[in-house]
Amino acid sequence: MKRCATRPWLLLLWLATAAAAPLEPSEPRRITFDEAIALAGEAPSVAAAREAAREKRAIDGSISGLGNPELVVTPGIRANSDVQNGLAGEATLVQPIPLSSLGSARRDAARAEERALTNHAAAATLGIRLDAATSFCSLWGTAQALERATEEVELAEDLLARLQKGAEAGVFTASEVAEARTYLGEARLARVSLEGDAHDRGLELARKLQLARPTPLVAAGELPGPTLPGPEELERRLASIDELPAVALSSVQAVAARARVREREAEAAPWLGLGAKFSQEAPGDRAWFGIVSLSIPIFDRGQRDRGTLAAAAAESEGGKASALADGRAMAVMFVHEVEHTAEALEVIEEVLLPAARDAARLVELELSAGEATAIDLLRARRNLAQAAARAQLARADAAAARARLALLLEAIPAKEAAR
Repeated sequence: MKRCATRPWLLLLWLATAAAAPLEPSEPRRITFDEAIALAGEAPSVAAAREAAREKRAIDGSISGLGNPELVVTPGIRANSDVQNGLAGEATLVQPIPLSSLGSARRDAARAEERALTNHAAAATLGIRLDAATSFCSLWGTAQALERATEEVELAEDLLARLQKGAEAGVFTASEVAEARTYLGEARLARVSLEGDAHDRGLELARKLQLARPTPLVAAGELPGPTLPGPEELERRLASIDELPAVALSSVQAVAARARVREREAEAAPWLGLGAKFSQEAPGDRAWFGIVSLSIPIFDRGQRDRGTLAAAAAESEGGKASALADGRAMAVMFVHEVEHTAEALEVIEEVLLPAARDAARLVELELSAGEATAIDLLRARRNLAQAAARAQLARADAAAARARLALLLEAIPAKEAAR
């Protein structure tokens, strides 16, 4: 009995484990920059936005300006002492016809809404690609810094062994050996920290790419090296920043909102009804009638809906200026990032890193000649390790800045940018 009673708990435990399994991260996956950008263009949110535009386009192709015909059948029973009793009835068919360009207004609104969906998909694609470019370069820089940190741990271990051996011979002091142990601990701690950063940044890139499973990605290949136009060409192309999907989206949404207002106004215009009526009162007593009706919008002119739509249109039009300001600020910021990160990388690669390497090399020689202490060497090694790590991260930052600007330029429609 006791064994049977525990089976439901075992079943629940198994179900809980099975449900939690998809949340467990899968094995690390190597990915290049081009692969990351390609995956960004196929992210679920982007695919959904594109599918929404396709479905709307397919349905909007059958839009009509006519109203639905109305058929009214009135069956009855004839009960009259002068006429033979029996069945009677009437049938009325009316076709409503708008006395306005409703069909055109509906199609204009549908086309504007479709353009808004298309721009939304393009804006979403660019946003995810920018995030993916930044995350990939950051992951690459962290991975390279981790390699340098691993090498530094090996050098620190070798240096500690040398100092311990020298201390036994009375060449180095106990404090110098202790300082070497401290440096080794710092190097190992830096490596552990970078390992955690690399893992987290890999998961962050997977999240940006909207992968189904939390996969810790590993940067493979080289950093992106896009060719950017010269200053004059760059300025000319960025002059069309208002055509950027994220910027043009607000403008297209405003057009769609105004189109919906015109559509509602057309719906509230007079309607003409044309139709026919068939009536049978008695056997052989049949009659046909023509029907002409006119719906006159005296009281209900769609004010409620038109007011809401007009307010939404005004709000959308107000957002155009804000979106354009955001787009221009983004362009200026991206250009500045390219210049700033390039300057920082130049200082690190041409000044800081060579100086740190020379200092470490010279202190090593001076230590061999008895003109420097082990603590001097450890200090120089610390400076070199920090400079090497900063160099890798600076390369990643510079590459990310150039990649973001290249993606921004690519997203501006070419025919518009060439004006």
